[in-house]
This record gives sequence, structure tokens and C-alpha cells, in this order.
Amino acid sequence: MSDDISVTPDPAPVPDHDGFGPKDIAKLLDVSRETLTVLVRFRDLLAKWNRRIDLVGPRELSRFWRRHALDSLQLLHHAPVSALSFADLGSGGGFPGLVIAIQLRERIGASIVLHEADGRKASFLRQAIASLALPARVEQGRIEAAIATGAEVVTARALAPLPLLFEYAMMVMHKKSGCGLFLKGRDVVAELTSAANSWNFTAQQIPSLADQEGVVLRVEALSRVQCK
Repeated sequence: MSDDISVTPDPAPVPDHDGFGPKDIAKLLDVSRETLTVLVRFRDLLAKWNRRIDLVGPRELSRFWRRHALDSLQLLHHAPVSALSFADLGSGGGFPGLVIAIQLRERIGASIVLHEADGRKASFLRQAIASLALPARVEQGRIEAAIATGAEVVTARALAPLPLLFEYAMMVMHKKSGCGLFLKGRDVVAELTSAANSWNFTAQQIPSLADQEGVVLRVEALSRVQCK
């Protein structure tokens, strides 16, 4: 696919089919008009690329603002305000990492590394970063081979169960002060119980703004359980 895809944002973006739109995000979160404008451009870019490669499901664009934009944006509000280095695992169509990058445009010195193994999705992410002038870069390849970046904040959505997700996160997270922000669903308690067999951590479950059954799982002090 050619990366030369021009995008003209809708002059007056409409809400999703459920009536939820940019104005609703602005009411729930401290999001600037500029960030919302860039999100509109991102949605248009996503729609154009989605016609050629499967970035999101066929019905997902009709619930972009709640299911994807709000779901991703809420993570930054639970990150340390001083954090400048971020890493997103399994970025796919840009959630949550690319959306976080859009808001990080307003945080001087901040940047995010998007880890994605699929070559076509990585191409989309690079095009979005270039088109929207985002403080981000793509690390293409399997997470197991990722170069340690010492990220202050690591994010992920629908990537892996917690025991394996912790393994991935530790590869790129700052060893002493790193924080994980993971979007999880109804099985989070079972996953936490399973993870506790092999990991030490502190975890806070924060109700999701985008999903009644979802949580933002904030994880700190992550380390492997030492065998006796």
C-alpha cells in the first residue's frame, strides 16, 4: 500500500451512532479543542486505511469516540503528571498508543514508542505519526525482541492475560519507577489472581469511563517472584 494518503477532516464531526461524540469527551476529560481536532483527522485517516487493511472491525468506526478515543484518552489521566517517556504494547490500529500520542503533543518533551509486529499496521502507524506530527515512533517486531527503553509508563489494550502482559511490560518499563496502565475487562480479578503466582506488584482498579464492565488497571512496583 502506498503511504501517500491525503486526509481532509470533516468540517463538523458528528457523534457516533450512540450519540456520543467529541463534545462528550470534552465534558468528561480535560481535553483541548486542538486535541479533539487532531482526533477527527486521525479518525478520517483510520477510515481510509481501514478500507484496505483490517485495523478495526467493520462496526468499530461507528463507535469511535467512546470505544476507542475515550477508552484510550482516559489512560493519560492516570499517568504520573511528570512522565515523559511512554511505551504502548501491541498498538495495532493505534489504540491506545496513537491516541495517547495525540494528547502528548501538549506535554513538552514527552514521547511514546509504539510496539507493533504486523508490518501493514506498522506502516499505518508511521503514516499517522507523520501526517499528524505526533511525538511518537514505531518499533516494528515482536515484543519479545524489543529494545529496553526504560519507559516511565507502559500501556496496552486487549493484548495478553496479565501474567504474560507483565512479562512484556518488564522488557520496556523503567525497572524502579515504571507504571503500567492496562485496559482490562470482566476477567481482571481472575487475571490478577493468576499473575500473583509469579509476580509481585501493587494494583489499583479504576472504573473505565468507556465500558461499564471495564477497568483501567494501574500497576506499580512490578517484579518477578523469586524462587526459594
